[in-house]
Amino acid sequence: KRSLEFSGLPVFYSKIPFPQTTHALILQNFEVALQKYKPTYIYLDHISSQPAITMPLESMIDLCRRTPSVKEIAVDAAHALGNIATKISVEKQYDVDFYFTNLHKWAFASHSVCALYSRLPLEHVVLSWDAGNFQQECRWSGTRDYAAYVSAYEALCQLEQWRSDQSLDVATYNSRGIVAAAADLRSAWDVGPAYDEDECASSMIMLKLPPHLDLSHDRPGVPDTSGLGIRSRLRSQYNIEAAVAAFPVLRENMKQEEGFLRLSHAVYTSDDDITRLRDAILEMR
Repeated sequence: KRSLEFSGLPVFYSKIPFPQTTHALILQNFEVALQKYKPTYIYLDHISSQPAITMPLESMIDLCRRTPSVKEIAVDAAHALGNIATKISVEKQYDVDFYFTNLHKWAFASHSVCALYSRLPLEHVVLSWDAGNFQQECRWSGTRDYAAYVSAYEALCQLEQWRSDQSLDVATYNSRGIVAAAADLRSAWDVGPAYDEDECASSMIMLKLPPHLDLSHDRPGVPDTSGLGIRSRLRSQYNIEAAVAAFPVLRENMKQEEGFLRLSHAVYTSDDDITRLRDAILEMR
């Protein structure tokens, strides 16, 4: 965004409704934005971070390709690989020009490793050895430690080969785990679903928080420097890390704020982890 604005290019957004999100609402807003702004370059999330929403990516790409002004499409899929799939074949699955996904978030690689697909020729921004071949250019980028780079192969092998006691792969195991955990927490906290979970959830899901919590220090994407926020207190008092934030919600034509927690389920998540989170939220004031 800053780079485009620095170049004098306008940046437009399609608003994603939250809570009560559905794929139909996302596509409706997105189509309106395409017709209104007539963009040439599109930057899409595959799975947004906060709130965590799995986008109707194929349908969004189709809308883009049917919009005459659109020339290039890039997809930020930082949370995709290892989360919703253990393999992603971009050329076969998505008609996009750029697609990139992290391997250190869900695919067991060291921090930070990113896989990049490009339909177009690329050139590294800082050239060193092997200039003229993008893949070779990325091998030696100054004096950076490239241990994370060489960990990628073993990480992807582990991602592909890992199986649970029930012979489930990573994505299936986490998908089932997050559904069960979310149901238990909603019941304990006496809250309803935040959105259409069948469409919008992945190995991450958004959960409503009980109304008794003080969320005045928890804002989406803003660090809590006071140490008094729910996320900070979960970390310091209960040794639990969970993204917590208050989001604006329209109730009976009145805007108010409600609290939500982004729950993640990885292969190392245990029933005890979920129980500790459940009891911590019930105990906090």
